[in-house]
Amino acid sequence: NQTQPFEWYFDWKYAEQEVSPFVKNKDLALIIGCGNSEMSSELQQKDVKMIVSIDISKTVISQMAEKYKENKNLLWYEMDCTDMSFKDELFDVVLDKGTFDAIFCGDNSISNILSSLSEIWRVLKNNGFFIEISFGKPKDRLNCFKKSDENWKFFDPMFIMNNAYIYVLQKIDNEENK
Repeated sequence: NQTQPFEWYFDWKYAEQEVSPFVKNKDLALIIGCGNSEMSSELQQKDVKMIVSIDISKTVISQMAEKYKENKNLLWYEMDCTDMSFKDELFDVVLDKGTFDAIFCGDNSISNILSSLSEIWRVLKNNGFFIEISFGKPKDRLNCFKKSDENWKFFDPMFIMNNAYIYVLQKIDNEENK
């Protein structure tokens, strides 16, 4: 039962410069698998007006909601990223730091990643960004992401530190481009 913030990879400040162009001045962001990382708070203080954070752990969501109860621009929900209850096209940007890496270690990993990508696509506004921070090598992650049925625009992966990469995918809705 960890109540102190824990960063699996590194503090947000190390990814901020690369990620900031995709999140700056956005109104609403979703962070999947937030854990008890400080990322939600740090992102909301600098780049995004309101952050919704989800995690499958009821305990961690309760702890984070209590810790940040004074900040009405940070919302916390117990939720699975493969089956979210948010309405369609709600978020300007969706971020993940490590959740997909954890999913890749579990049963039915490819199916669960593709379900998550489908849900992220659904809740993202058109032209919105999905930002994935992962230890997964570009060849492996991009091959998996490209199995998605959605029409993502892929940006070049960025190496960050500690053998981690930042992947940026943009939702491009073909229906609007016809």
